[in-house]
Amino acid sequence: MTRTLTAVATGLLLLAGSTPALWAGDSQGAIGPEAAFPAAWSDAGQPDAKDAPDAIYGFYYVLGVQLQPRVSATTFAYDFNGCIHLTGGTDNRLTFPLLVPDGSLIKFVRIYYDDTNAGVDLTTWLSTYQAGVTSTDLLSLTSTGSAGYGTVLSPELFIDFDSTINYSLIVAPNVNNSTVQICGVRVAYYAP
Repeated sequence: MTRTLTAVATGLLLLAGSTPALWAGDSQGAIGPEAAFPAAWSDAGQPDAKDAPDAIYGFYYVLGVQLQPRVSATTFAYDFNGCIHLTGGTDNRLTFPLLVPDGSLIKFVRIYYDDTNAGVDLTTWLSTYQAGVTSTDLLSLTSTGSAGYGTVLSPELFIDFDSTINYSLIVAPNVNNSTVQICGVRVAYYAP
Protein backbone atom coordinates (compact mmCIF):
# COMPACT_ATOMS: atom_id res chain seq x y z
CA MET A 1 0.00 0.00 0.00
CA THR A 2 2.85 2.38 0.82
CA ARG A 3 4.40 1.91 -2.62
CA THR A 4 1.10 2.49 -4.33
CA LEU A 5 0.54 5.70 -2.34
CA THR A 6 4.04 6.86 -3.25
CA ALA A 7 3.29 6.27 -6.94
CA VAL A 8 0.01 8.22 -6.65
CA ALA A 9 1.74 11.09 -4.83
CA THR A 10 4.45 11.22 -7.49
CA GLY A 11 1.80 11.38 -10.20
CA LEU A 12 0.02 14.24 -8.44
CA LEU A 13 3.30 16.14 -8.13
CA LEU A 14 3.87 15.71 -11.83
CA LEU A 15 0.40 17.08 -12.60
CA ALA A 16 0.96 20.04 -10.29
CA GLY A 17 4.27 20.92 -11.93
CA SER A 18 7.33 18.77 -11.64
CA THR A 19 10.49 19.71 -9.80
CA PRO A 20 14.06 18.95 -10.91
CA ALA A 21 14.38 16.39 -8.11
CA LEU A 22 11.65 14.27 -9.63
CA TRP A 23 13.43 14.24 -12.99
CA ALA A 24 16.77 13.01 -11.63
CA GLY A 25 18.54 10.26 -13.52
CA ASP A 26 19.53 6.85 -12.20
CA SER A 27 22.87 5.05 -12.58
CA GLN A 28 21.91 3.75 -16.04
CA GLY A 29 21.05 7.22 -17.28
CA ALA A 30 17.24 6.83 -17.20
CA ILE A 31 15.43 10.09 -16.61
CA GLY A 32 11.95 10.52 -15.15
CA PRO A 33 9.92 9.86 -12.03
CA GLU A 34 10.56 6.11 -12.22
CA ALA A 35 14.29 6.85 -11.81
CA ALA A 36 13.69 9.03 -8.74
CA PHE A 37 11.29 6.50 -7.12
CA PRO A 38 12.12 3.06 -8.59
CA ALA A 39 10.37 1.08 -5.82
CA ALA A 40 7.16 3.06 -6.27
CA TRP A 41 7.01 2.33 -9.99
CA SER A 42 8.23 -1.26 -10.09
CA ASP A 43 5.13 -2.76 -8.49
CA ALA A 44 2.55 0.02 -8.51
CA GLY A 45 -0.91 -1.47 -8.12
CA GLN A 46 0.40 -4.68 -6.52
CA PRO A 47 -0.48 -5.44 -2.90
CA ASP A 48 2.21 -5.17 -0.26
CA ALA A 49 2.98 -8.39 1.60
CA LYS A 50 0.80 -7.43 4.58
CA ASP A 51 -2.17 -6.79 2.25
CA ALA A 52 -1.78 -10.09 0.38
CA PRO A 53 -3.80 -13.12 1.52
CA ASP A 54 -1.98 -15.33 4.00
CA ALA A 55 -3.07 -18.60 2.42
CA ILE A 56 -4.57 -20.00 -0.77
CA TYR A 57 -7.73 -22.14 -0.58
CA GLY A 58 -7.44 -25.24 -2.73
CA PHE A 59 -9.01 -28.59 -3.48
CA TYR A 60 -7.48 -32.04 -3.89
CA TYR A 61 -9.89 -34.19 -5.87
CA VAL A 62 -9.69 -37.94 -6.43
CA LEU A 63 -12.11 -39.64 -8.82
CA GLY A 64 -13.46 -43.02 -7.82
CA VAL A 65 -11.67 -44.58 -10.78
CA GLN A 66 -8.32 -43.28 -9.42
CA LEU A 67 -8.67 -45.18 -6.14
CA GLN A 68 -6.56 -48.35 -5.95
CA PRO A 69 -7.32 -51.65 -4.19
CA ARG A 70 -5.43 -52.04 -0.92
CA VAL A 71 -5.04 -55.77 -1.63
CA SER A 72 -4.45 -57.21 -5.11
CA ALA A 73 -7.32 -59.72 -4.76
CA THR A 74 -9.85 -56.84 -4.57
CA THR A 75 -11.41 -56.22 -7.97
CA PHE A 76 -13.60 -53.40 -9.22
CA ALA A 77 -15.51 -52.21 -12.28
CA TYR A 78 -16.01 -48.79 -13.83
CA ASP A 79 -19.58 -47.53 -13.88
CA PHE A 80 -19.96 -44.00 -15.29
CA ASN A 81 -18.64 -40.45 -14.71
CA GLY A 82 -15.66 -41.60 -12.64
CA CYS A 83 -17.66 -43.93 -10.38
CA ILE A 84 -16.54 -47.50 -9.58
CA HIS A 85 -17.87 -50.41 -7.54
CA LEU A 86 -16.23 -53.51 -6.09
CA THR A 87 -16.76 -56.82 -7.88
CA GLY A 88 -14.74 -59.24 -5.75
CA GLY A 89 -12.30 -59.84 -2.93
CA THR A 90 -12.69 -59.74 0.83
CA ASP A 91 -10.57 -56.73 1.82
CA ASN A 92 -13.22 -54.21 0.67
CA ARG A 93 -10.82 -51.23 0.73
CA LEU A 94 -9.68 -48.74 -1.90
CA THR A 95 -6.93 -46.21 -1.15
CA PHE A 96 -5.21 -43.14 -2.53
CA PRO A 97 -2.47 -40.93 -1.02
CA LEU A 98 -3.36 -37.39 0.05
CA LEU A 99 -0.79 -35.11 -1.58
CA VAL A 100 -1.16 -31.45 -0.63
CA PRO A 101 1.61 -28.92 0.10
CA ASP A 102 3.53 -29.40 3.33
CA GLY A 103 2.17 -27.13 6.06
CA SER A 104 -1.34 -26.96 4.55
CA LEU A 105 -4.36 -26.80 6.83
CA ILE A 106 -6.94 -29.44 5.91
CA LYS A 107 -10.44 -27.98 6.40
CA PHE A 108 -13.03 -30.37 4.91
CA VAL A 109 -13.45 -33.75 3.23
CA ARG A 110 -16.40 -34.46 0.93
CA ILE A 111 -17.40 -37.78 -0.61
CA TYR A 112 -19.42 -38.27 -3.79
CA TYR A 113 -21.25 -41.55 -4.26
CA ASP A 114 -24.11 -43.47 -5.88
CA ASP A 115 -25.78 -45.56 -3.16
CA THR A 116 -28.99 -47.42 -4.01
CA ASN A 117 -28.56 -50.14 -1.38
CA ALA A 118 -30.90 -49.60 1.60
CA GLY A 119 -28.94 -52.00 3.81
CA VAL A 120 -25.35 -50.95 3.13
CA ASP A 121 -23.58 -47.58 3.29
CA LEU A 122 -20.18 -46.62 1.96
CA THR A 123 -17.49 -45.48 4.46
CA THR A 124 -14.55 -43.17 3.80
CA TRP A 125 -11.63 -42.39 6.13
CA LEU A 126 -8.81 -39.88 6.19
CA SER A 127 -6.02 -41.79 7.94
CA THR A 128 -2.36 -41.41 8.78
CA TYR A 129 0.19 -44.23 8.67
CA GLN A 130 3.59 -44.76 10.20
CA ALA A 131 4.75 -47.68 8.09
CA GLY A 132 4.83 -50.89 10.07
CA VAL A 133 4.10 -49.08 13.33
CA THR A 134 0.58 -47.64 13.58
CA SER A 135 -2.32 -46.01 11.78
CA THR A 136 -4.78 -43.39 12.98
CA ASP A 137 -8.18 -42.56 11.51
CA LEU A 138 -8.55 -38.77 11.59
CA LEU A 139 -12.03 -38.74 10.06
CA SER A 140 -14.80 -41.12 9.03
CA LEU A 141 -17.66 -40.27 6.63
CA THR A 142 -20.58 -42.50 5.68
CA SER A 143 -23.05 -42.34 2.80
CA THR A 144 -26.65 -42.18 3.93
CA GLY A 145 -29.85 -43.68 2.61
CA SER A 146 -30.39 -45.31 -0.75
CA ALA A 147 -31.57 -42.43 -2.95
CA GLY A 148 -28.71 -42.81 -5.45
CA TYR A 149 -26.26 -40.01 -6.17
CA GLY A 150 -25.31 -38.05 -3.09
CA THR A 151 -22.59 -36.25 -1.21
CA VAL A 152 -21.55 -35.93 2.42
CA LEU A 153 -19.41 -33.11 3.83
CA SER A 154 -17.30 -33.55 6.96
CA PRO A 155 -17.48 -31.16 9.88
CA GLU A 156 -14.83 -28.43 9.75
CA LEU A 157 -11.35 -29.84 10.34
CA PHE A 158 -8.13 -28.30 11.67
CA ILE A 159 -5.49 -30.79 10.52
CA ASP A 160 -1.97 -29.50 9.85
CA PHE A 161 -0.55 -31.50 6.94
CA ASP A 162 2.95 -32.79 7.72
CA SER A 163 4.68 -34.32 4.69
CA THR A 164 6.78 -36.58 6.92
CA ILE A 165 3.58 -38.53 7.70
CA ASN A 166 1.69 -40.68 5.17
CA TYR A 167 -1.92 -39.46 4.78
CA SER A 168 -4.32 -41.73 2.91
CA LEU A 169 -7.91 -41.56 1.73
CA ILE A 170 -9.52 -44.96 2.25
CA VAL A 171 -12.92 -46.00 0.92
CA ALA A 172 -14.93 -49.10 1.84
CA PRO A 173 -17.96 -49.65 -0.45
CA ASN A 174 -18.93 -52.56 1.86
CA VAL A 175 -20.55 -54.62 -0.90
CA ASN A 176 -19.30 -56.30 -4.10
CA ASN A 177 -21.92 -55.03 -6.56
CA SER A 178 -22.98 -51.82 -8.30
CA THR A 179 -25.56 -50.80 -5.68
CA VAL A 180 -22.82 -48.87 -3.82
CA GLN A 181 -20.39 -46.85 -5.97
CA ILE A 182 -17.70 -44.37 -5.00
CA CYS A 183 -17.52 -41.45 -7.42
CA GLY A 184 -14.91 -39.28 -5.73
CA VAL A 185 -13.36 -37.73 -2.65
CA ARG A 186 -12.50 -34.03 -2.39
CA VAL A 187 -10.28 -32.46 0.27
CA ALA A 188 -10.42 -28.70 0.89
CA TYR A 189 -7.31 -27.09 2.36
CA TYR A 190 -5.45 -23.84 2.90
CA ALA A 191 -1.96 -23.95 1.37
CA PRO A 192 0.78 -22.23 3.37
